[in-house]
Amino acid sequence: MGIAEQLIGAMGTSDLGWKEEATKPVEYVAAMAGVSGLGSDIFRAKGYDRAAIHRAVLLLARKAWRAGHRRRMPMSDEQAKALARAALVEIIRPHCRNCTGARVSIIDDLKVTCPTCGGHGVHHYGDKERAKLCGIYANKWALWESRYELVLSIARGHDCAPMLAQVRLGV
Repeated sequence: MGIAEQLIGAMGTSDLGWKEEATKPVEYVAAMAGVSGLGSDIFRAKGYDRAAIHRAVLLLARKAWRAGHRRRMPMSDEQAKALARAALVEIIRPHCRNCTGARVSIIDDLKVTCPTCGGHGVHHYGDKERAKLCGIYANKWALWESRYELVLSIARGHDCAPMLAQVRLGV
């Protein structure tokens, strides 16, 4: 059962009894409640919730702006928003563009590893693609790469909401 199914099941269940062998849906929702607002918005943005995507961009941009100024890597509000949008695209769409994360294909009973991702199922965002997502010329990317890595690390730190919930549950 996936994360979305657990959350949906928790909203409609009336089973509050104790079962040692399985995590109850209500426990899962309680564990998710400890997640940050940005982590919650990123989680919902993966389901293409437009309002959550908008909130996530604004929250991440604010956090990035503050962190950038603390680390002497200043950026304007608009630059922080552009970097936040690009970082969220990278987090929300991590799958390989060729195999969509499947890693292998079965063709005529033959298992074929995806040549694009090498069987990892993850898209590798290169410098040119990241620069384009941020609206920065590729030849200027070196000036912005450290700022982007900062924004991406902040976003990834908040993206682990489902994993943190499982840790809280001891799964």
